[in-house]
Amino acid sequence: LHVLSAEEAARDNNVQMAPVFIDTEMDTETPYVQAQVLMTLRVYHSVSLYDDSNLTGLDIPDTRVESLGVPRQYERVINGVRHGVIEVRYALFPQRSGELEIPSQLFSATILQPRDASAPFSARTGRLVQVRSPSIRLEVKPIPDSYPADTPWLPARSITLTQNWQPEPTTDLLSGESLTRSLSIEAEGLNASQLPALGSLNGTQIEGLRQYADQPKLDTTLNDDGVRGVRQDSAASQRARPALTATLRQRPPNSPERPSGPGNWLQPCWRWL
Repeated sequence: LHVLSAEEAARDNNVQMAPVFIDTEMDTETPYVQAQVLMTLRVYHSVSLYDDSNLTGLDIPDTRVESLGVPRQYERVINGVRHGVIEVRYALFPQRSGELEIPSQLFSATILQPRDASAPFSARTGRLVQVRSPSIRLEVKPIPDSYPADTPWLPARSITLTQNWQPEPTTDLLSGESLTRSLSIEAEGLNASQLPALGSLNGTQIEGLRQYADQPKLDTTLNDDGVRGVRQDSAASQRARPALTATLRQRPPNSPERPSGPGNWLQPCWRWL
């Protein structure tokens, strides 16, 4: 049994298509472990449907599944026949290497039946229809042996690193003023939780400066192209103030500023270190 995709069916004028059918598309069938795989499922229907349509959820062992927004609906002409299309997109993240099966999904809906020609004013009836998407097998590749063992594994489509200073690092700082440095790493195809801490802001000590690291900011957004993760690490560097200390010394017994009363008066003597 060979299942034709909608693209193949559109190129073959002799294909007799069912009134409702499903086409599934993967952007790759050989991903790396923990890398994003985009899955697009489209339900085509050349007949009218009631609003009770339902698609079963996608549950895959050892795989994190992200639904990319609400289903889209549009129309497409195939072999001269107008079809309504319900499109659902997922981002899949396999967590282990080896063969991975994407199970089929069941679509259920009620088809609006045409009126009986002998009774044109009768109520239109419906008929339940159920169709399944084809199951798909992926071959998930492991982390390459040549990949450095002490380097975070980031199987992203693209990675961007940006730096921001506030104020500019050329500014002369007064004692006690702070300079904030922010490093942001943005990855297309990864969640923010997959991004590592940026080591250049982790525990860096500069003579004459005190450094205070902020909590990292993590942000994951979803769009039609998949997942986009951003991690921002910030640290404020403050010029150290001179240390102010106090020592105590005893005032001379006959000092005119000496208060009355028993005991010795100890006067603080301030000095900068």
